[in-house]
Amino acid sequence: MDDFDFNRTPNPFSVFADERERSRRSLLSAVRFLMVVIVLSAAAGLGHHCWQRFQVQRLSRDFASQDVNEKLDGLRQLGAYDAVGIETVVLAVADESPQVSELAFQLTNQSLKSWTTLPAETVTKRRTALVAAIERACLQLGTQTSDERSRRLQRLGQTLVEDLLAEIDSGAASGLEGADEKEMATLDRARAIVAGDWSRTGTGPSPAASRDDVAEAGLKRLPSVALSPAKRPLPLDSMGEAGASWSQWPPEAGATGAPRLYRANVTTLRPLAADDVILSQAAAPAADHSRPKERFDAPSPTIGTALPSTGKPAKIVKPGFHATVPEATSPRTTESRSGDPNAVTATKGVDAAGDATSPADRLNSPSRFDRMRAVAELAGQGDPESERLLRQRLKSESDQTVALRIRKVLEQGAR
Repeated sequence: MDDFDFNRTPNPFSVFADERERSRRSLLSAVRFLMVVIVLSAAAGLGHHCWQRFQVQRLSRDFASQDVNEKLDGLRQLGAYDAVGIETVVLAVADESPQVSELAFQLTNQSLKSWTTLPAETVTKRRTALVAAIERACLQLGTQTSDERSRRLQRLGQTLVEDLLAEIDSGAASGLEGADEKEMATLDRARAIVAGDWSRTGTGPSPAASRDDVAEAGLKRLPSVALSPAKRPLPLDSMGEAGASWSQWPPEAGATGAPRLYRANVTTLRPLAADDVILSQAAAPAADHSRPKERFDAPSPTIGTALPSTGKPAKIVKPGFHATVPEATSPRTTESRSGDPNAVTATKGVDAAGDATSPADRLNSPSRFDRMRAVAELAGQGDPESERLLRQRLKSESDQTVALRIRKVLEQGAR
């Protein structure tokens, strides 16, 4: 053994020998543990996906032959799987049962709202699958375009169109010219659903066709138009050599063959023939503007004089809101005190500003703004009748924003 062998052999008595060996073993253990975690995660994800597919197939099997309660339970379970079971849920919109159709429509809308936070590529794939499912549901309905189920499917297509156009306008797809081809194809198919092309023409594929067949038929639904060549020359070609000699505009005085009017898109004056019939319309009498306009209105009662309706003297009240309103100027007075039911007085106060409905009427309005305004007014009153109206409206309210507002008002009133 020479000195070179001592240089290659590690010193067994070194204090760093065990530390280096321990670090090497720790690194190898960490790598093995990381690989095991990756394999287990992949296996768990694949198993979860396969389990979802199995559950969706189990719930979708013989779905049309089930009763209403079984269909409702199955739809609620399919709604938890989102995009995996979206096809069966959309096809259930065309179900004959109104309850099943309405629940399927609501679940599909919830899925559309939850897709806004996903990556663009994932959203595009899910929207394409959703459009194909809607087209299959439209084919099941056939020509029943006036049915409520058909209108629900058209509303789903309208929601898709609005979402796609909003993304394009906001720059997510960089304009219509720069948008992705799949997005544009999905947009065209959604527009066809809104227009009712599938249910009216019946040119789509059969319900048993695949998604690719549905997409191909959707792109071929527009009729082809053959273009025929012009059968007569253009106006400038018929001018001959006289027009060919022009080199500037206006032409010289010696030029012949002046151009004539070929087509006009504006209305021009022309002389009438002797046998043309002229229809005259009597003009309204001209108003006299030589003096200022007059306004005829009932004279205001003089302070201290008796009002004709109440017999009490008129008083000056401080401007503002008062708990009591004089009977002569009550905003809800509709009949005069004379006893004649035909003598109807004009509505004053708040109703004169253009709002002749009560909060109870606005609470049933289809406009969210009117319902929110009615809830605010009823919350300010705080009486039992207002609380009863709010509780009654909460049972049938479908807008989550308005329902949340009503719950807050009722909770504050309970305190």
